[in-house]
Amino acid sequence: MKSSKHEAHSRALQIPRLTRWIILAFGTFHGLMLIISIAPIYKAPHSSLLPALAPYHELTGTSQDWSLFHTIPTTHSLSSKMTIKYPDGRVEEKGPILPGMLSSSTEEHLRYSYMIERVVHAKRFEAYGKGWSDEVAELVKNSGGESFEIEIVTEATRHLFHIQKDGVYFKKLYNRFGTHGASSENY
Repeated sequence: MKSSKHEAHSRALQIPRLTRWIILAFGTFHGLMLIISIAPIYKAPHSSLLPALAPYHELTGTSQDWSLFHTIPTTHSLSSKMTIKYPDGRVEEKGPILPGMLSSSTEEHLRYSYMIERVVHAKRFEAYGKGWSDEVAELVKNSGGESFEIEIVTEATRHLFHIQKDGVYFKKLYNRFGTHGASSENY
């Protein structure tokens, strides 16, 4: 009786050859996708593969944002300011942070700084940048302003290779957008 019971159990556990190959192929594919998903998204080849792999990562919940795990801070400082032009020719300087259009610097408003850094420098947050710009434009319009320009100055930490060469730790990056003249400028 034991042997017939054992045979019935082993037959139930047998998986057809094609099914085993499908499971193996999927397991290998999924394992590769998990390895790719933990690679920093700003580095090749992940940065170039990301658009093609994004649907799979979103479906399985395996997408990663490595900004939490930077070993060297990528931003030394970040500051933002906004100038508003009024119909009477007057120009006022304010900050673009919502609510209240407060001025911002890394030391005072760390969360705002991270939000601005992502909106300005990360392609996948472009929609937030557009929403931010639209909201600021609405506030400027409601306050009687004619146009505005937001300037963001980021001191980015340079790669150690470049720091060793010339001893300069940070590089200033300037971003401007708004309704004064050109809509967006990076220099």
